Amino acid sequence: MIWTVIKPSHLLVLLALAAIVTFRRSSGRRLLLLVAFAFVVVTVLPVAAWLTAPLEQRFAAPPAGAVPDGIVVLAGAEAAALTTDYGDAQWHEGAARLTTFVMLAHRFPEARLVHSGSGKAKRPGDLSQSEVAREFVLGAGIEPARVVFEDTSSDTCNSPAAVIDAVTPSQDEQWWLVTSAFHMPRSIACYRAAGWN
Repeated sequence: MIWTVIKPSHLLVLLALAAIVTFRRSSGRRLLLLVAFAFVVVTVLPVAAWLTAPLEQRFAAPPAGAVPDGIVVLAGAEAAALTTDYGDAQWHEGAARLTTFVMLAHRFPEARLVHSGSGKAKRPGDLSQSEVAREFVLGAGIEPARVVFEDTSSDTCNSPAAVIDAVTPSQDEQWWLVTSAFHMPRSIACYRAAGWN
C-alpha cells in the first residue's frame, strides 16, 4: 500500500488532486504549477532512464572468455495469468532475462541451470511463473535434466537460500545471476547476504 502512494506517477496524481482541492489558496495554485511542471519534465525528458542507469550499470557483464559453472535466472518476466488465458507463453517487460538465460544455456552446455521463482498461481487454475518458464525453456531445446525449476521462493530475497537447497553449489563454483539490469543491485545484495559469492 505504501508503494501505491509513493510511486512517483501516483504521487504526482495525488499532489495534483491536492492542488485542485486547495486551488482557492495561493499554496494550492503554487502546488498545481509545480505538479504541472513535474508532469512536463517527466514526459519530455528521459528521467526514468537517468534514474535507472546507475542501477543498471553497477555490475558489469561477466568478462569475455569466462565460463560459468551454473546460471540462475530470477522469475518475474512470466505473465502467468495471461499465459493461462491465451494458452501461449506471455511476458512482462522483463522477458529479456529468460531469453538471455536460454542463450547462455546454449552457449555453455556444461553449466548447471536454475530458474528461481514462484510455483504458486495467483488465481485458482492459472499456471505459475515456474510452469510458464518451464514451457518456454524446455520448448527452446534445453534438456530437462539440465534445469532445476526452484518454485518455492516467493521473492528475490527468498531465492538464494532456496537455490542453495536445490543445487548445493560448492564455494569454488562460479555462478552467474540473470535478471533485469535495474534489479541486479538488489538481487546481488540478497544473494551475497545468503552467502553466495
